[in-house]
Amino acid sequence: MPDGESLLPNVRLSDPIDFGEARDEVRRRHLLEIEMRAEYDFSQSRKNPYASRLKRQVTIRLDTAAVDYFKDLAGEMDMPYQNLINLFLRDCAMNKRRPVIQWPDTAPPDTPRKATRPSGGA
Repeated sequence: MPDGESLLPNVRLSDPIDFGEARDEVRRRHLLEIEMRAEYDFSQSRKNPYASRLKRQVTIRLDTAAVDYFKDLAGEMDMPYQNLINLFLRDCAMNKRRPVIQWPDTAPPDTPRKATRPSGGA
């Protein structure tokens, strides 16, 4: 899929996705729902041959704080938290966002340090 191409071509999402707007039910319908026809004819339909490639089941370990955050946010938006995590990660992947990780240069003063032997001969 080319960069920036939407997986949902008929749905216009703000850039970047504003999940705050989706908290309000009226705005959520505007953002996430497409008007449906009264009837659909599925007599000529066939199963999507690529369906198994669309999602992959994985097992990852997340800290409790991260899971709780997404569960709370998903509860406000009335959607499963796994879907919200997937949307967030997909947005990061599509926009090629990279995490900024800064490790502290030194340990906090109250952290015991491991004793080291002085280097040198004899």
